[in-house]
Amino acid sequence: MSLYQLGDEGEGLMLKFMEWSKIYKYAHVTRMGPLLQHCTVYHHDYVKAVMSRAVLSISYLQNNQNIQHWDTSSGDGLLTSAGPKWFRNRRLLTPGFHFEILKPYVRLFSESTNVMLNNWEELKSGSSIDVFHHTSLMTLDSMLKCALSQHTDCQTRKTNDYIAAVFELTDLTMKRARTLLLRSDLIYALSADGKRYRKACNMVHEYAKRIIAERREALNHEDATNKKKNIDFLDILLKARDEDGNGLTDAEIRDEVDTFMFEGHDTTASGLAWTLYCLARHPGHQEKCRKEAQEVLQGETEVTWNCIGQHFAMNELKTAVALILQRFSLTPDDTLPEPIPVPKLIMRAKKPGLFLKIKPITA
Repeated sequence: MSLYQLGDEGEGLMLKFMEWSKIYKYAHVTRMGPLLQHCTVYHHDYVKAVMSRAVLSISYLQNNQNIQHWDTSSGDGLLTSAGPKWFRNRRLLTPGFHFEILKPYVRLFSESTNVMLNNWEELKSGSSIDVFHHTSLMTLDSMLKCALSQHTDCQTRKTNDYIAAVFELTDLTMKRARTLLLRSDLIYALSADGKRYRKACNMVHEYAKRIIAERREALNHEDATNKKKNIDFLDILLKARDEDGNGLTDAEIRDEVDTFMFEGHDTTASGLAWTLYCLARHPGHQEKCRKEAQEVLQGETEVTWNCIGQHFAMNELKTAVALILQRFSLTPDDTLPEPIPVPKLIMRAKKPGLFLKIKPITA
């Protein structure tokens, strides 16, 4: 397969993978020139076999170039680390995903989703919007609130240096992953993209360092006054101790915060955007889901824990879908081409994007 066949954004590769998945039901190897090769696994039994083998999983993390390129921005967190460090830190982070910790987050998911929907209300009925842009801001807003207790108003403010840096890092990493020349560290360091990347990295890392320092001081004050608040992801990182009583260093905490922010919001935004697109394409299913959401919510604008189950990302997706369908009907924008999936770090749509027409539902 030639680079020309891949297309400007790699959409040709996505179509090819869809074709190959019908021929090779379980897995296949793809080679790009003499140096790059990838094993693509389709069947869940194969995925389980590969990822349950510690040696294979560690080898994958250590040799996957896309992940290596990503670790400059997200640090050496759970996504990119391997071996004893991964197992130790994964064990220390486990309390962060306990059901009791996740319960208060549902209110924050509802809050962020309603901010997005209020923005939609201000648009003309039948307006066409790029849902991925809106869901990305919304999920990043939720992640900042849940992980760091940071209320940035990123969905309503036009500019925010940290938010802009996060989005820039995502775009630059995706561009590098599909550009062979930019895979060279030397070439990338000398390129304009490399300079932008380093600037954005510095912005994100400095923000995380400041938040960590402020929270450490706040926790010390909290311990002295016995004044408690809801525990978030950063609190757990700061309080975590291993069997020897050692905690995470500030650098390790920063890496985990950056990993959680980068890998957390875009994956959920992608799943939500494509879910909304599928519902718009299938109005019968959209109406069925809307009736179920209306029965559960009974006109409320805040989803409760019992409505949606227990998994973090699924909680956020279900909360958003339920609140969206209660207030808006969705239809495809047929004036634009059918969206073509693009296999970047997360599933996006080839430009111009993933556009839907939104219309408020009148009582």
